[in-house]
Amino acid sequence: MNLTPLYRITDENVAKAISALIATQGENLDIDLIHTWCISNNWTEKFCSKYRQCITSRPQELLSLLGERHALLTSLIRAVEPFRDPTVLHRELERKAFEMLEDRDGVVPALQILFYLPTKKEQEKAETGKISAVLDTEELIDEGYSTAGPKFAAQLNEALLQADSLSHSEQATNAVDAFGEDYIPLDEPMPSVKLNAGFEVSLRTMFRGQPCQSRYGCFEGESYPLSKSKRLGLSAALEWVSRGEREDKTWVQTDKNEAMFVFPSRLSADYPSMTAFFKKPADEETDEGLFEAKAKDFAEYLTRTKTLDPECYPEWIQFFVIRKLDKARSKVVYTYNASPEEIIRQSDCWQKAADNLPAFRFGNPWVLFPLRTPFTLNRVWKRDGTAVGEQHKEVPAFHGMELFFGVPASVLRHDLRLLVKNTAPLAVYAGERLNSAWRRDLRPMAELRAALALMGMLLFWLDCRKDDYMNEYPYLLGQLLKAADYLHELYCVCVRGNKYDELPQLIGGSLYTSAAEFPNRTLVQLMQRMKPYLNWARSHQSASMVTEKQGGEQMYSPPAGYYLSVFSRIADKLLPALTPDVRFTDAEKAQLFIGYLASFPKKDTLQMQQSEEQTCFEKGE
Repeated sequence: MNLTPLYRITDENVAKAISALIATQGENLDIDLIHTWCISNNWTEKFCSKYRQCITSRPQELLSLLGERHALLTSLIRAVEPFRDPTVLHRELERKAFEMLEDRDGVVPALQILFYLPTKKEQEKAETGKISAVLDTEELIDEGYSTAGPKFAAQLNEALLQADSLSHSEQATNAVDAFGEDYIPLDEPMPSVKLNAGFEVSLRTMFRGQPCQSRYGCFEGESYPLSKSKRLGLSAALEWVSRGEREDKTWVQTDKNEAMFVFPSRLSADYPSMTAFFKKPADEETDEGLFEAKAKDFAEYLTRTKTLDPECYPEWIQFFVIRKLDKARSKVVYTYNASPEEIIRQSDCWQKAADNLPAFRFGNPWVLFPLRTPFTLNRVWKRDGTAVGEQHKEVPAFHGMELFFGVPASVLRHDLRLLVKNTAPLAVYAGERLNSAWRRDLRPMAELRAALALMGMLLFWLDCRKDDYMNEYPYLLGQLLKAADYLHELYCVCVRGNKYDELPQLIGGSLYTSAAEFPNRTLVQLMQRMKPYLNWARSHQSASMVTEKQGGEQMYSPPAGYYLSVFSRIADKLLPALTPDVRFTDAEKAQLFIGYLASFPKKDTLQMQQSEEQTCFEKGE
């Protein structure tokens, strides 16, 4: 209930003195002087009328409704009976406040109980201030049923619901609600919950004017009947899972006006984050190894709980995503119910799919968080290595959850087509930098890693394994374009004397787009354009150029003979295979993308090391 301070202070000098005592927490406290300030009673007749309603009328109403069925409430009402007269409570509060002041224990709350210091505006409105108070008894506290605790509230709610059911017994029918519970029609809206995700939702809203309701003769709440106890239980569950302190534990923001909630059937007291391996936590700086670590933490929690505390082991874990559609409507746009074992199994599969890639110059891409994948799919790239400003959301933000738990092959093919189309310009931009003996800055490295990781995962789920596709023609064509870039760069530096800023567009990158659409025509064109560079490499196999590493240490690039051998080996395989009627599928275009950026195989790397040693020997080093 709400009380007001006991006395009203309108004298500015007295108000300043009280404010100073509050600020200094009671320094130079003069009890006798404070007694002289207790003159103007702040408990007006208007307040006393509200007080009598809370202390007298409301308890009588509750007793008539509940009778003796709620012993806890009856005990509290009896304890409050001596204070039905507001002057009695006023006197007791004043006595207790001065007792606190004399003991120098709780000086600030004592002064706040005693005095109300209204502003000029509050004086004009005749406001009296407000103090929130909880009525409790030592007996209830000792029994663990303090009125400020959840147990008392739960019992009171249950008693009120039972009383409400009895009061409607004359209307009772054999009807049951959607969950099979006894149901009495309620002419009231469903409960609503204000989510900490930034919007408010109702359990269910249905507009009477929608044709689907008149078709079946069930309108609004009757179209999906819920008993009152079930309504309250569901709204309480949604309120619990969406609290602010549980952000990044039981719920996480997935997009603007959209959030994902994770609701387990049971939880132990030390439960970990239920969302940590679906979206990268905000306080983590790098993605490297993070998904694996979070997935391991979750699996260890489940194993430990199942062994040490089986009563808290969840039978199921519910995932659901709520999106705010407009100012008045929100909707559950995704839901999935999984067992803990299924989540662990899918997590292992997710990591295995992410390993479906060859080695790259920058290292292996990291395992993506599921909720990161829609942003990678939707991002459209330009040839200069920048993304298109306004991201078109062809797939929703929760699509990563669908991928995590499994989708049909048709959805996987759609995603791969979208990814290949949106990232093709990124391959050309990245190839100019990765397929160069001189290291160049690659701005969107994190986004490139994400695109490659997702591409490898989609191929894995479509049964395209790296041990197989690395020997297929699309991947080899990408490797051929890569070798052409290296040879072209080496020729430009050694023969033409080009510097980094003067290098033209490398041959492989200039033909990448046409290679994806017309592989045979592109291969023929590539062989024609590469003739002068191949002839030069045959007569200058030991030619190399100086590169620099961090710290200024000079290093030589692999010699021309190495790139010539790689190019020739791949070309010999492709020339008879890529006939004019060959066209690449989306999966094969993805393999071309990966092959163009991936490192050469280990056997070629060993050959490169041997060639470097031979080059250094010929240079007399």
